[in-house]
Amino acid sequence: MSDADRLRWQRRYGERPFEPRPAESWLIDRALPVAGPVADRTVLDVAAGEGANALELAARGGRVTALDIAPRALDRLQAEARRRGLDLHTVVRDLDAPDALDGLGSFALVVIVKYKPSGAQWRAVVDRLEPGGHLCLCSFALTEPQGDAPKPEEGAFDRRGRRSAYLLDRAELQPQLERLGCALLLHEAFERRGDRLEGFVWRKRDV
Repeated sequence: MSDADRLRWQRRYGERPFEPRPAESWLIDRALPVAGPVADRTVLDVAAGEGANALELAARGGRVTALDIAPRALDRLQAEARRRGLDLHTVVRDLDAPDALDGLGSFALVVIVKYKPSGAQWRAVVDRLEPGGHLCLCSFALTEPQGDAPKPEEGAFDRRGRRSAYLLDRAELQPQLERLGCALLLHEAFERRGDRLEGFVWRKRDV
């Protein structure tokens, strides 16, 4: 991301009041039964935003670190965590920075919802995952192109206004994460309110 991205997200969070939202249902209902109990595990929520997932994972006993580019979002998350009596850690980082995840330690569970890391970011994310740890990813799916149509340019947008670089493509993701030492445990595609989404759970192989 860039300074422009940071300012855009800061403005977006500043334009509306904070309203607590539920955690991603696929993460809770489908991914966590595969990844295992959260209690007492170290958890990294990447691109956490205002922290609906981070709050739920902390409520389940996870030792949560929530990372996002927008300080305003994380300030809201911390305020809501205090209101609920939850303890979690927030970190403002730009994932495009080479050292974005440096100094955070390692995690037993990494959660990414409504975001897709780039190739370089994936390596940094997997490096933060403990051997035997789990990576849960859920976001919008790349539904176009279909068949033999060419893949859109990275800066292009799909017909619903989403940047194509942020849409999940299993054909791209699976070999990429396998090369980084992760085994796919679960993949599901589903629809919600007209959107097509995909969810994945990977396990980092033991050293």
